Amino acid sequence: MAPDSTPNVPRLSVVGAGTGGPSKAKRIITDGRGWIAVGSGAGTGFFVESVKSFATSDPDGRWWFVLGFVVGIALIAVGVGLERRRGSGARVGVVVTAGDPRNAVKAVERDEAAETYSREHCTFVLKAHMWFGEPPWTAAAVDALADETSAAVTTARRLTGEANRVDLVPTMPLPAAFRFGARLGHTHGSEIVVHAVRQRSQGLFFPATVLRNTATAASSAPPPLVVEGLETFDDGDPAVTALALDVQGHGARFTAPVRQACRQFGFGNLLLIRAPEEFLLENRETFTACVEQICRAWADAGLSDTARTGRYSAFLNGPVAISLAVGARLANNQPSRWTTYTFDDASSTYEPLV
Repeated sequence: MAPDSTPNVPRLSVVGAGTGGPSKAKRIITDGRGWIAVGSGAGTGFFVESVKSFATSDPDGRWWFVLGFVVGIALIAVGVGLERRRGSGARVGVVVTAGDPRNAVKAVERDEAAETYSREHCTFVLKAHMWFGEPPWTAAAVDALADETSAAVTTARRLTGEANRVDLVPTMPLPAAFRFGARLGHTHGSEIVVHAVRQRSQGLFFPATVLRNTATAASSAPPPLVVEGLETFDDGDPAVTALALDVQGHGARFTAPVRQACRQFGFGNLLLIRAPEEFLLENRETFTACVEQICRAWADAGLSDTARTGRYSAFLNGPVAISLAVGARLANNQPSRWTTYTFDDASSTYEPLV
């Protein structure tokens, strides 16, 4: 994916079949369509012969014909079962990339790595991608990318027999990931597993968490984050609340610019959630526990009625998968009430995703 001259325009492309599927022999054996075809042919032939046997009162071979008909029906049933299993077991990969032209080399590397990973682990792979223009970035562009991704998920399920699992591999800036999740939502027919980039261990990506908020998706891991008390700013608007997620455990390097931005933009409340260490354990249980803890902390933050019905802002660091999943669960109902902020290294200030 190279930078192009039409920024903020998402594109959907078909990467094709993955390389991580079963062998050719196994595909032939587990292809239910072949079993159905053989069963239909055998069942039809033996059914006709058995009818002739009864019609002509000729008992020779009659019960063999009946047995052959029953076997044909059984083969059809096996084929139908294999087709259902094939559809439910298919892993569909959807690579989603929103590239920052200011860091084009890294964006291209991550995009290529995500595609390689998906091709190695998934049955079928699609790709939704776009390049941002110059800042400030727009929420409308991210929404359009999320809509293309929803279309990709629907298309993939149709092409693979209604597969019930989709592997989503996102590479994008954190503010875009939160907004992307808010637009994509968490109520889908398929289980959408969000993957994250490995930072410290071998391998490209790993399944980090899920979008769907269900009891089966809940994590049994202990809460990995620390929730600070709700902070208020006397000169700020009590109807505006900021959620700051220091998932990388940067401490004052993260919180000082966030508090400065809260004062600059006139926010009345700040809920800070931080990691006690710089790196999280890279597994699904820990990442899912982070998402669940953040959502619980937000619900239990003790915000006033004015704050609950007001506007929200999000300041983020850490894995893309966590920002995306938190956006899907917290902001999906009313994404327009949320604004995410991008940190500008040149000026050391935050800029809103407008």
